[in-house]
Amino acid sequence: MESMGKKKPRPRRSFTLEFKAEIVELCRRGDRSVGQIAKDFDLTETAVRLWGSQAEVDAGERDGLTTEYAAGLLGLDRTKVSNMESGVRATSLERIRILASNYDCADEAYVNALVALTDSRSRGWWERFRGALPQGLLDVAELEWFATRLRSYQTVHIPGLLQLGGYARAVFDSALPPLPKPQVELRVVQRLQRQQVLDRDNPVDYIAYVHEWALRMQFGGRRSTREQLTHLCEASERKHVDVRVLPVEAGAFPGAGHAVLYADGAVPQLDTVQLDSAHGGEFTHAESQLAKYRAHMDWWHTHTLSPQDSRDLIHAIAQQLRGEPSCLRSPGKSPSVPKETTASAIRHRPPQQRLHRHRRPGGHLSHRHPRSPPHPHPRHQGRQSRPPPVAQGNWWPVGRRRGDNDLLRETVGASPAA
Repeated sequence: MESMGKKKPRPRRSFTLEFKAEIVELCRRGDRSVGQIAKDFDLTETAVRLWGSQAEVDAGERDGLTTEYAAGLLGLDRTKVSNMESGVRATSLERIRILASNYDCADEAYVNALVALTDSRSRGWWERFRGALPQGLLDVAELEWFATRLRSYQTVHIPGLLQLGGYARAVFDSALPPLPKPQVELRVVQRLQRQQVLDRDNPVDYIAYVHEWALRMQFGGRRSTREQLTHLCEASERKHVDVRVLPVEAGAFPGAGHAVLYADGAVPQLDTVQLDSAHGGEFTHAESQLAKYRAHMDWWHTHTLSPQDSRDLIHAIAQQLRGEPSCLRSPGKSPSVPKETTASAIRHRPPQQRLHRHRRPGGHLSHRHPRSPPHPHPRHQGRQSRPPPVAQGNWWPVGRRRGDNDLLRETVGASPAA
């Protein structure tokens, strides 16, 4: 790890027109997706799409100014202009305004945002990982750094900006094919450094929508997940961080189940969506796609629990992972009454539905509804009574099933976080 930290970053690459034409031709064949081609050649999907769009303009297949015309305006050759448009080559503020003027861009706010973005693009912290990590991971870090607001929804694991090191390590360890240990550690360090956007002097506003099943997925074991949920509760108390949980009871949700990050730019034209996939991150900024994912975010905001109810549910699940009764916390009240860890119970919390502790035969603690009678049949006398069904409002610890009294004792403390 130490040796990798001293590795010199790979300099920004420039590409010949012949290479770009070859990439565009591969995209037009259609036997591989744009994202797969970008991964195979260690490129960003955004750059590949820009090359394809510009090739259509140069061929007269769509409206727009050709690369030769832009190169003539700036006094540069086509290769340098193409690299500037794809973000490979830096440009000056004067050239940005020249291009905007000749491209008939009358939106002064948009031009000023581009100028400010160009002026502030000094060497970012993510550049230290260039050449050691995939380009997509660096692009995500840069996208988050310059965003004015971040929104994401996750269905399988906790958002990366709110992950602990042990939890993130377990996520990367689950990749197939397996990643080498140095590569896993390097990705963990980079993910933790991405969280600077929430800790800097002007932190970005972040809304994290998380599915309830993501809270129950045990990456790294019970202890690691419990610590992660506790950290998630603490992070949600920040003024600029909003965590909302989508309960299982909400049913179906829009999207294909992949993680989505919507980054708001200084102006709407700079908004970008990043999609997680098995072959890496994909970026899109087409207005039609942005409108679709804005609708997705609005849906999640409407159907998720409130921030306080979300914290209560996260805390209850964390308590379950301790092997203890889950206690929902209310402002100003001590968590003394065990309750169910379902979203509906957390929303309503009627007093008559409270569960009470009683000691089962044999000294084990159990929880049952106060109205539930004991088993009256004589053949049940002297046996260890079973709790009534969950549908009647009972609580049963996670990992402990009826007829399996030793499973909880075996799993508590197993697979501790590395």
